[in-house]
Amino acid sequence: FVQFFNAGTIYIAKSNYSHPINQLSGLCGQRVGVIRYTVQEYALQVTQPSCASNPITIISVLTLTDLINVVRNGTAQVGFQDEPVLEP
Repeated sequence: FVQFFNAGTIYIAKSNYSHPINQLSGLCGQRVGVIRYTVQEYALQVTQPSCASNPITIISVLTLTDLINVVRNGTAQVGFQDEPVLEP
């Protein structure tokens, strides 16, 4: 039984990433990794219209490990995920 639960959303990026992210529209024009079928994926899709001609490239993956790997190998510039991620 969990008496208290606190969660949020975090961004992950390589240490040399210098593009400021203060809100979702700050991801316009970026390649963003996200775990498929999450609130974060939906939030990126909803943000797309405000990006106009500079859309977010959404890279949907299946697991947290996949998300970390697409950021690590440069396929995605930023990872956007739940915090904490609870996996069985």
